[in-house]
Amino acid sequence: LGSVVETEHQLEAWYLVVKPALRILRSLAHRLLDDINVEHREVKWYLEGLWQLSSKQRTEALFADVQLAIWSTHALSHLTAASYTEDSTGIVQRTIKDIVTTLLAVSMAIEQYAQSTSFASHNLTSRLQGHQLVRPQLLGLSTALDNALYRIVITFYEHLENFAWPPQYASRLQTYANFTK
Repeated sequence: LGSVVETEHQLEAWYLVVKPALRILRSLAHRLLDDINVEHREVKWYLEGLWQLSSKQRTEALFADVQLAIWSTHALSHLTAASYTEDSTGIVQRTIKDIVTTLLAVSMAIEQYAQSTSFASHNLTSRLQGHQLVRPQLLGLSTALDNALYRIVITFYEHLENFAWPPQYASRLQTYANFTK
């Protein structure tokens, strides 16, 4: 009975760390996708103020809490990777799929956002004449996400096939497993 109670306390402690970090990252992914889709439907109430901003200002507003997202990404990946040797009860392994799919969802949302007119208007894109536009907020978070996903993939490489990955994330995860991302 003692080990069951201890395991329950460990699980509660793990969720105290994981849930807020996942919430921060999911919120960012949803805001990015909503901003991309706003061109094709009514402006949502929380984006109304962003609609009048330039693409640079919109990006800065959407990524205002980017440092918090980077810290959440680092915390999740380091704790998940450490769990491979430190978590003898398998508590963390219960949430690996959720953590990895959230990291992948944010990464994919950033890529979609970077290709949208929300990131760079048609006018700005034509003035770039094929050159790349870099916004430090996206670059910093994208790098943190890539490092986090590689850290988890390298740690759990032999066990990745034991998870049922949603189709929209399986091929992306495979690029990390193949080290081709």
